[in-house]
Amino acid sequence: MSIGLNDWYLLSIGEIDEMYNTIGRGGSLDDIGDFIHIQNRYMSYSEINSLLFWSKSMYTGNNYEASKGVSNTYTVRPIRSF
Repeated sequence: MSIGLNDWYLLSIGEIDEMYNTIGRGGSLDDIGDFIHIQNRYMSYSEINSLLFWSKSMYTGNNYEASKGVSNTYTVRPIRSF
């Protein structure tokens, strides 16, 4: 039985960009989200094609293509619908 935990989802690359530009290093308050310590890229659910998806470095602000088939470490930020 679900206990109300079915409203979580992963961010799109656009939502991760927005997070970087508001509470990350790209924001006017300069990283109030404390992302500077995260060296891994953030994984998005935004697919490029069947083999690739978008990821973002919260340290540099760059977006990268990432392979679904390669064993890499990515940080995820699930959020709840509201």
